[in-house]
Amino acid sequence: MSVPHRRHHLTLDLEADSLVDLVGVLHYLADELEVEGRDQRDIRSAGYATTYVATLRTDPTQTGDRYRQQLTRRHDEGDTGK
Repeated sequence: MSVPHRRHHLTLDLEADSLVDLVGVLHYLADELEVEGRDQRDIRSAGYATTYVATLRTDPTQTGDRYRQQLTRRHDEGDTGK
C-alpha cells in the first residue's frame, strides 16, 4: 500500500546560502500559496541566494477521516513503507 497523503500535499526542495534566506523563501511561499489559492501548482526559482522547487497537489476526495482510515489499514497490514 502506498503512503497516504492528506488533502493538500506540498513537496519542497529548498537550498539557501543562509538561514535568513531560507526563512525568507518560506515566508514568500506561505504568502504565495495563500494568495494564489490554486490547488495544483509548481513554483520554481534559481536565484542569487536560494534555489527551490515547490509542488502543491490537492486530492479533493481526501478527508481527514479517510486519511486516518488509510493510516490504520496500512499499519494493520504491517506496511512499514520500506
